[in-house]
Amino acid sequence: MADDFLIQFTPGPTIDVAPAVLAAREALASAGQDLLAIPDSALEKPWPWRGEEADVRYGLYRLIESLDGAAADVTRSLVESGAGARAECAPDPRSSSPSRTRETPMRSLRR
Repeated sequence: MADDFLIQFTPGPTIDVAPAVLAAREALASAGQDLLAIPDSALEKPWPWRGEEADVRYGLYRLIESLDGAAADVTRSLVESGAGARAECAPDPRSSSPSRTRETPMRSLRR
């Protein structure tokens, strides 16, 4: 899955994207489509989590928080390695808060 916009506007020579990254992108895109298919009426249904019961909406928030944390880890690794000059412009990963995520209504995640 090539990103034509990025290819068009990336300066200098490019390198091939690792197959594992392409596979991860495809998996995330597919999972995102599956999540968007969940009807609003199902968001309050029970969802078992860590031996407790939460609702489906909470499970989605946890997923978003996990992806947000992973993105912060990648950004930090790029900055620390010196390979991510552009990553330094990214928001500070410590500024991301679960409360900000919880304030995002599911309808705003639908396209």
